Amino acid sequence: MLSRFSNLSHKRILHIADLLLEDDDDGSAEDRYDGKAGAQATELTYSGEQAIFNLSRTSTFLYKFLSSYLFRNITLRNSAKSGQAVQYLCSTSQIANIKTLHFKGKTPAKEEEDFRTFESIFPAEVNDILSNLSRFPCLATLIIDFDVEDHWTEVFYDLWRFDTSEGEEEIKKAEEQKLWRALIKKTLEAISTTCSDSVRDFVFKQYPILPNSVLGSVPFNEWLGKLESFRFELYGRCSIGQQTDALGVMNRRFHMTPQFPTYFDKLDYYFLDAIRNVTRLAIVGDEQGVIGRTFWPPARFPLRTTHVPKLKELELGYFSIQADLLDFLVAHSSTLEHLIFNNSFLECTQNSESSCVAPGTWKSWFQDYASQGPRALQRVTFLPYRETGGPLYCSKEFNLSIKQSQFDVERKAEMKKHRMFLYGMIEPECGTLVWLNHIITQRLLEEDLDGWYELMAVVTRNRERVKGEWILDASGDVSNVRHG
Repeated sequence: MLSRFSNLSHKRILHIADLLLEDDDDGSAEDRYDGKAGAQATELTYSGEQAIFNLSRTSTFLYKFLSSYLFRNITLRNSAKSGQAVQYLCSTSQIANIKTLHFKGKTPAKEEEDFRTFESIFPAEVNDILSNLSRFPCLATLIIDFDVEDHWTEVFYDLWRFDTSEGEEEIKKAEEQKLWRALIKKTLEAISTTCSDSVRDFVFKQYPILPNSVLGSVPFNEWLGKLESFRFELYGRCSIGQQTDALGVMNRRFHMTPQFPTYFDKLDYYFLDAIRNVTRLAIVGDEQGVIGRTFWPPARFPLRTTHVPKLKELELGYFSIQADLLDFLVAHSSTLEHLIFNNSFLECTQNSESSCVAPGTWKSWFQDYASQGPRALQRVTFLPYRETGGPLYCSKEFNLSIKQSQFDVERKAEMKKHRMFLYGMIEPECGTLVWLNHIITQRLLEEDLDGWYELMAVVTRNRERVKGEWILDASGDVSNVRHG
């Protein structure tokens, strides 16, 4: 059996590994080492990675050959044991196989005795890893993920400040007194000091929307300036408990916190001014923290026309589609190739207690964008609607996920390339997103598609032109091919 595996070609083995990973959610794994000399214990969370691990143990040849799969994604937690595990891995030849490092920063809950000091939530071993990322020669992607749910009480208090601002001294004081704020500061401080030049992709997940003394600093901005891909996922939701509706029924309501729009007023200072070399950008909110001009309280649109001059791919999650966005897209017409809408919506206004009015339509927005001649645009994607979790303040008789599923079935049955375009409203009392059933249903298969097809005609022409340029340049230097 082992000899049969050994006789397989390298290409065949890699094909087997790819098949095993096909069903993984994100292809990641948690590889843990106990730090003892020569001893290692590997816990693999996903079935595909586990299958590869089992296969690699059948022979020394396969273990050596499949190492690039086994160790490409490493998870680091803010515990001494996890830090020691990765330190041990760094002392082996497997360090060259690590392409992605995912740091999961668990914030301290009050009832946890192990999290009483800063050393307990950010051990020296973890600081050693994050402060010396240059030791990973092939590290390409860094993911920072804070689990703020475990320390909800203090997070809630800081987010729900009606003065909506913290001075420089107040920020430093909070980072000295509150462990979860100190964890965020030290993490950002560490990664911006000696990060490997090979790191080009940065993912920021579940970031609590609060000021931080590291954001905007020279070392952090210099590090951001080296990135080619930046994904920013906000932690925007905040519950204020139970409220009684008109029928006397208790409903859980969510309010967007006052800190959310205040934070977005400084998003350019924190990130966008510095990411000059980024070609792929994603900014994602949620139902309780939508992104756009009409916040409660108001906040300006975060993207300026001068931001991200080399942008090729843009994903907008829970964005309120407004004129400011069109101005930004037009300014990047010569570079932007792929536009992704992730639960983004055209915002409507409420003119009475029972009716909402759309000041514009997706049709007009598509037509306006197409008329501006986005000459580099080759793809526009509307991701299927997906709830971010938690109860929503929305129409009880309308389940948007079910509507999406029904629409997909009908579309496939009719062999039509239709899309479901979302309309929403910012709830005036809470500042959260309300999906508008009647407008979405009304527009589902009607005039919005006309505008969509006009934009797709532009996309098709761009694709054909780019394809022709590649063909014309086939006999020359492909590095000189123009895209847009």
